[in-house]
Amino acid sequence: MLGLQALRTTEIMRASVGDLQRRGDACALLVHGKTHARLVFVRPDVANALARLSSCPGAACSGTSTASRCYPQWATVRVANGSAAAVKRPRVSNHALRHSGATLAYHYTHDLRAVQDMLGHQDPKTTARYARVVDRARTNPALKVPADL
Repeated sequence: MLGLQALRTTEIMRASVGDLQRRGDACALLVHGKTHARLVFVRPDVANALARLSSCPGAACSGTSTASRCYPQWATVRVANGSAAAVKRPRVSNHALRHSGATLAYHYTHDLRAVQDMLGHQDPKTTARYARVVDRARTNPALKVPADL
């Protein structure tokens, strides 16, 4: 959820099982951010992971109305205990995974508006920094200089 959905740690920790919703063929999570709540459509693999990690059987996208927080410290506990060991290095913050997720989302979609919505940013300028990272790597002027000078 940190790296793939680019959620904030606080958004994950505020999440309740009752916030998971089935929307057609998709699973969505109502996340409570800094100033407002928004609906985030989660990837199927993330929804399945939530179901496995939750202590409430069948919680992911069950449509239950319970407000119990079955994984209130999922983000910090799971990342600290190594479930994200392949991604997260020592002294790398949870928020760095959010930045990585945002950068990768823009890299694969080139849709700044979609990334802005995914992150819950109100100002497109905040999201534009992820585009600059990707675009700078793609248009690196050093790549145009011939190596056989």
